[in-house]
Amino acid sequence: MQVRTAIAQTLDHERKKSFLHIFSAANVAASALNLAGYLFMAGNEALVPLLMEVGRFIFFPFAALTSGLYAVFSWYQYYLERQNYSLLKAILDSIGAVAIIGAVVGYLAFTAVFTLAAPIVFAVFLGLKTLFQAGSAIYFAYKAATATDHLKKNEYHHKVKHAALSAIAGTLTTVALIGVEIIAKPFLSIFGILAGAFAAACAVVRIIDHIIKLKGNKRLRNISSDINNDDTPSSEAVMMRRFEAESLADAYSGTASEEIPLEVISPDNAIPRTLSRSEYPEEVHTREDDVIEENQPRNIFFKVEKGKSDVEAASSEAEEVVLRNSN
Repeated sequence: MQVRTAIAQTLDHERKKSFLHIFSAANVAASALNLAGYLFMAGNEALVPLLMEVGRFIFFPFAALTSGLYAVFSWYQYYLERQNYSLLKAILDSIGAVAIIGAVVGYLAFTAVFTLAAPIVFAVFLGLKTLFQAGSAIYFAYKAATATDHLKKNEYHHKVKHAALSAIAGTLTTVALIGVEIIAKPFLSIFGILAGAFAAACAVVRIIDHIIKLKGNKRLRNISSDINNDDTPSSEAVMMRRFEAESLADAYSGTASEEIPLEVISPDNAIPRTLSRSEYPEEVHTREDDVIEENQPRNIFFKVEKGKSDVEAASSEAEEVVLRNSN
């Protein structure tokens, strides 16, 4: 029962992380489009009067809002992960939020005084975040190179890609902001506009990925509940780890793993394990005419003998489907 509860808690934890990534990505998209819109108007001389009269009361408060949400989401991420990286990110986002909110309030209340100070604050914060993302890409690349677990390696590769793309978008946006607001080169606004559109598109892709992951998480939660509420596991319960493996593959690389996650499922316990091919137990059941090629990943189910074939009858249908799909 304790192991079953741990599985449910893990699924719930992953669900919370997916929701966090969805809201965080939505905030990134909104912030990127907001800054791109501001640079578009600031880089066009014909739109500058409209920007000063109306636009600044829209773009600047919205920037303050998104910066505050960055900090909130970062602290919640640290609460979920309890990692030093998450803590550092939360501290950086909090400092940026305080600085940007202060600059926005000052700019709106004392425009003449903060006309130059506000853009400098924005540029400095964007530059710091860009450096942080570049450092993160290097750090995760190192972690990916030294990781031995296949899923961890894929996870780090995913983080490297995300941090590197964020660093590129941040660099272009910083250059555009400095060009438009500090050195008076309006034509540089094009870099910020393109970077904002690119960052927003990447954020939308992340949202879609995590929505798909949430659907898989919901199905796993239903199967986990089926295991907890029924002493005799259903065929879907026997296939639980197969679904989980597919969900993880979709979330990271979409490719087959050299290590196949298998789960021992019996009426009294459900123990999630990851076994390499050399560690397969003797109780592995396959069809007599099914030849397993060396180093070829396969979906295989096995059971623990407890005097009765508790799982065999319930899993026969699932085993047949899995073996048919494998062929």
